Amino acid sequence: MEKFYKKVRIRTILLSIMIILIGLSFGLLHIYQQKAQQLHDFNKGFQVGIFIALELILIYLLVKYIISMRDETALRKLYIKEKDERTILIMQKSGAWGMTICYFGLAFGSLVASFFNKIVFLSLLGATLFTGLVKVSLKIYYSNKL
Repeated sequence: MEKFYKKVRIRTILLSIMIILIGLSFGLLHIYQQKAQQLHDFNKGFQVGIFIALELILIYLLVKYIISMRDETALRKLYIKEKDERTILIMQKSGAWGMTICYFGLAFGSLVASFFNKIVFLSLLGATLFTGLVKVSLKIYYSNKL
C-alpha cells in the first residue's frame, strides 16, 4: 500500500502543477484575446467553458487524491477501484485510452482553432463530440455485456 501511496502523491503533485499551468495559460490567452482581432461570443464562451471545466475536473481529482492520502480506508478503496479486473477489461475492450487521447487531442485542436478559423473550429468541435459519443456508447455497451 505504501507503493500506491507514493503513486497517488506523485499524481497529486502533477495535478497541482497542471492546475497552475492551465490557469496561467488561460490568463495569457485572455491577454492575447484582447490584443488580437475580436472573436465571436461563441468562441469566447467555448474557451472560457473549456478552461473552467478542465480546472474543475482537475480540482475534483486533486481533492479526491488528497482525501485518499489522509485516510487509509479511502486509499484502500481507491486502490481496489483502480485494480478492479472488470473495469480494466471494459476499458481495454472499449479502447478507452486511445479514444481518450484522441478526444483530448481534438478538444485541444478545436480550442486552438477557435482563435484562427471558425470553420475549422466547428469541424474539430463536431469531431470531438462524435468521438465522445462513440466512447460513451462503447463504455455503456461493454458495461452491460461483460
